[in-house]
Amino acid sequence: MTVDLEEELVLVAAVDTPVRGAVPGGRLTSTAAAAELLRTLVPWTAGLDQERLPGAQLWVEDDGRGFTVRLLATAASGDDVDRVTAAAGAGLERIRTRRTDSGLDGQGCLPCGRTVHLGIVPLS
Repeated sequence: MTVDLEEELVLVAAVDTPVRGAVPGGRLTSTAAAAELLRTLVPWTAGLDQERLPGAQLWVEDDGRGFTVRLLATAASGDDVDRVTAAAGAGLERIRTRRTDSGLDGQGCLPCGRTVHLGIVPLS
């Protein structure tokens, strides 16, 4: 399902097979909880620098026990990773990052306490 939002912003939602580690049977998550999470994410994502984060992807995964929020972005080069990381972390608190072979992984918290995982991959 896709929904056209304002200024060339498109929301894409899909149902996928359960992720590894998903709880069989009873769920602790709900559609209402997912909708509330998405409403929580709107102000944060609206404040992100779209010029520094072109093509960034926001993923919300539901494993039945809870939600995982991930922001995936690319950097034009290895030299640009720090600038992209700063843009991706705007509005987050207690940000921790670490360099990896494929770029940078990290996490921070929204003011409400929700953890957001960050992944930055240099294209060259």
